[in-house]
Amino acid sequence: ENLKEFLTVRKAGWDRDLPVKGVLLAGVPGGGKSLIAKAAAGVLGTTLVRLDMGRFYSKYLGETERQFSRALETIEQISPVVVLIDEIEKFFGNSEGEHEVSKRLLGTFLYWLQERKKKIFIVATANRIHALPPELMRAGRWDRAFFIDLPTVPEREKIFQIHLKKQSANLAEFDIAELIRATDGYTGAEIEQA
Repeated sequence: ENLKEFLTVRKAGWDRDLPVKGVLLAGVPGGGKSLIAKAAAGVLGTTLVRLDMGRFYSKYLGETERQFSRALETIEQISPVVVLIDEIEKFFGNSEGEHEVSKRLLGTFLYWLQERKKKIFIVATANRIHALPPELMRAGRWDRAFFIDLPTVPEREKIFQIHLKKQSANLAEFDIAELIRATDGYTGAEIEQA
């Protein structure tokens, strides 16, 4: 609910061309972080694109950085847009033997994140926030960071209703209260699969 309220407030700024940066979403895998990016695009009334960091890596010297820079330029050209960067810690995380190319990409990304002027709302997700470098977490990079936890009882009920309706199932045929009790500790993705 806090995130929904936040997006509604940001929509007002978005519509008035005020600077809007984006959000960093951390939490459990399968908790719906990527779905929130779709919701953000819907609230802001624009398209969603996914910046797939893994596609940029090349064995040729300088090619990775060139492709990444070209992707950022393309995002600028298609704005207004919501950009999803899923599992950002896999590409910019702190790790032993961190590759020099990853460090350069991080530098390029941080500069772009801070200095972009177009209407671009970033939704970055992380399953392991402790793996992110401090410079990615510093104030001013994101409008806000949110922790996405396991769904509460009312949230699990809503998730069941959504997925049962998608399957054209008759909700009256299901004991929703029992399903909610049986799925304590489940993620949204696990409930969908169930």
